[in-house]
Amino acid sequence: MALYLSCLNSIERNMHGLTYRKMTHGKYYFIYSTEKVHELAYAISDYPDRDFKYQGVPISNGDIGLNGRTKAEKTRDIGNNHGSVEYINGKYYIFYHRHTNQTAYSRQACAEEIEMDAGGRFVMAECTSCGLNQGPLVADGEYPASIACVIKGLSKIKGAMSGQNGKKVNNPYVAADSNGQFIKNISNGSIVGFKYFFFEKNTTATVTLRGTAKGKICFFTDEACNNQVGSVDISLEGDKWCDFQCPLNIEHIQALYIRFEGSGKLDFIKMRFTLS
Repeated sequence: MALYLSCLNSIERNMHGLTYRKMTHGKYYFIYSTEKVHELAYAISDYPDRDFKYQGVPISNGDIGLNGRTKAEKTRDIGNNHGSVEYINGKYYIFYHRHTNQTAYSRQACAEEIEMDAGGRFVMAECTSCGLNQGPLVADGEYPASIACVIKGLSKIKGAMSGQNGKKVNNPYVAADSNGQFIKNISNGSIVGFKYFFFEKNTTATVTLRGTAKGKICFFTDEACNNQVGSVDISLEGDKWCDFQCPLNIEHIQALYIRFEGSGKLDFIKMRFTLS
């Protein structure tokens, strides 16, 4: 179990190798990894070295616990989690990591804005694709697929990580080669989700894919894939990256989920938005 005696305002001290900052109201915060591995937890005390009381979970790298989400409903493969909270320019941010390559040893650094209530307690943060953007991403220009915060397949996973101890399963995951990071192993029913974008009217999405697959890419604004806002037929053969365009019936701040319906497997490296 990793411990982080945090921060959260101005005065730094060092005690037994742990760095902390005392908050202006005189409280100290421990941010630490739990035995559930996917979550960070925190505790508060009036003292830096004793009497810490558990307060809750500020983030899970599978959004487990957020709005009642269960472990079976996790947003992606989960694994160990480490990080802490910083107070930057009047806002709190939680730093943590997600996983790539179906192993706990490959980690993707992430950050989310997190709210603190009037009592000095954190409101659990949602995993998004926005990082330190201070709001939704603008649906204009190009984004790597690897910023997806939801990556789900149909295979059931036992254990914290599908790749632990070599037990890889048939689910999509973030991988990398000389082209950079991409989402690999997308098959029928796989869902890749991004939260959040700000969409103007008449936006077209172009997804860049490769693989051996035939079927349809469908776009939705909800994880349950009920509200479809576009679709495009695809046919792929080989390792060449190919672009597929789809006009989207969408506007304002929305999540965007992409589901493959068809046969074969494909990789997804980037998405580009254009306004018409």
